[in-house]
Amino acid sequence: MASHSHQPVTLPFKGMSELRTRMTGPLILPGDATYEARRKLWNGFVDKFPAVIAQCVNETDIGHALDFARQHGLPLAIRGGGHHSAGFASVNDGLVIDLSLQQQISVDPVARIAKAQPGALACQMYEHTERFGLVLPKGMEPTVGLAGLTLGGGEGWLTSKFGLTCDNLVAATVVTAEGRVIRTSLDENADLLWGLRGGGGNFGVVSSFEYRLHELRELITCRIVFSAADAPAVLRRWRDMLEGSPNDLASLVMVANGQAPLLIIGLCWFGVPDDLDELIAPLRNYEKPLSDQVGHASPSGIYHSIFGAGKRPVLSNYIRTHYMRELSDEAIDLFVEHGKRIIPSPTVAWLTYYRGAFCRPPEGGSAYPHRDTSYQLGISTQWSVDESSEPHIAWARALWREMAPFASGRFYCNYSSDPAADPPQAAYGDSWQRLRELKRKYDPDNVFRGNFNVTPAD
Repeated sequence: MASHSHQPVTLPFKGMSELRTRMTGPLILPGDATYEARRKLWNGFVDKFPAVIAQCVNETDIGHALDFARQHGLPLAIRGGGHHSAGFASVNDGLVIDLSLQQQISVDPVARIAKAQPGALACQMYEHTERFGLVLPKGMEPTVGLAGLTLGGGEGWLTSKFGLTCDNLVAATVVTAEGRVIRTSLDENADLLWGLRGGGGNFGVVSSFEYRLHELRELITCRIVFSAADAPAVLRRWRDMLEGSPNDLASLVMVANGQAPLLIIGLCWFGVPDDLDELIAPLRNYEKPLSDQVGHASPSGIYHSIFGAGKRPVLSNYIRTHYMRELSDEAIDLFVEHGKRIIPSPTVAWLTYYRGAFCRPPEGGSAYPHRDTSYQLGISTQWSVDESSEPHIAWARALWREMAPFASGRFYCNYSSDPAADPPQAAYGDSWQRLRELKRKYDPDNVFRGNFNVTPAD
C-alpha cells in the first residue's frame, strides 16, 4: 500500500557510473530532473521512492540492470505500463527496470500475428491492428500495459469470444535473473510459455511478446441505465439472459453513483445486428430504463462508447475481486443493497459473466486457473490524492467481505490493490504447485518477487 512518509535515498554505489556507461537507455536517480515524473504510477495511492530507475531500451540494458541489482542486493521492480493498482511497478530503495520506452508494435496481417515490446499499451495495439480488421482480446480499459495484462491473464470485452489475452500469447522472449535470453513458444521451452500465460511476472523480464490476432472490424455497443430501485429484478433478468445467450454477447453490469445510485448495463454484440434487440428485450421490457443508447463501435471504441471515458486524472485507487461459480438471488440482493450505499466518487462495483473461449485453455495450456468460475465481482473505489482514503477503502472491504460466502475463494491478480489480504495461492489456484516447480527452474533465488509471488518449490 502507500508509503507517503518515505523519502528517496541516494545510494553511493561505486558501480553507478559504470552502469550508466554500460546502458544505452537513461539511468534516473533521486534528484534528477525527471525522477519525480518517472517514479509516479497510475495508482496515486502508491507513493514509492526507488533508488535507481533504469530505463532499458533493449535486452542488453535489462541484463546490465539485473546484474547491478543482484550485485548490490537491491530489491527489484519491473515496470511496463505501470498500471497495476498494487504498485508492483515500483519499489522503495531498490531498482526499477523501466520498460516504458520500448513501445514498438508490428503486425503481420497475413499470418495474423502481432509482436509487441514490453512497454506497449493496449490502446497502441488497437491502433496497429484495427487498420487490418484484426484484434487482440485485451482488458476493459485501454490504457493498461500489455505486459502486465498478459502475464496476469487479460480479461475484457472480447474474452468469451476470443479468450484471454494470455491465451493468445504464442511466443515470448525472456531475460532471466542471470541475464540469459530465452525464447519460449509451443516448440521451445513450452513450460515457460505455460507459466507466462497468467502466472504473473515471476520468471524473468519479458522483452517481447508475440500474439495471435482475430478478425473483427465492428461491433454493436449498448448502454442501459436503471434506477437502483429496479436493480434486483433487472439483475435477475440480466443473469438469466446471459446464461442463455451466445458467446457473441458480452456484458458488464455496475453500480455507480451519479446524483443517485444507478445500475448501468454495458453490452457488446459481435453477431448479426438484428438479433441483438431480441436478446436484450427482457431487460428493456421489464422496467423503463432511465436511458438506452445503442451504437456501432470499433474494438478500440468499446470502453468510450459504453462508459464515455476520456483521459482520466491520476487518482488514488483500491481494487478487489471475487470469482463466483454462480450468481444467486441472495448474492444479487446483497450486491444491490451494498451498492445503494456507494460513496459519491468515481467508485463502482461490477459483475461480469464469462463463458465460451474463456472456459477453454489454449493449445499448450495456461497457468490462468479460473475457467470454472463464470462470474467475477469487481470493486473499484477512487478518490483524489488529497482526500482521506479511509471511507473509500472501508466501503470496498465491506462489500468484499459480505460477498465472500458466495465466492470461490479466488481472485484475479490483475485486480487487487491489497497483496497482504490476497494470498498468491488464491490467485493461482490449481496451478500453484506447477508454478512453484517452474519458479525453481527459472528463478530459484526468487529475484522476481515484486508481484503476487510464487515461491520456488523446495
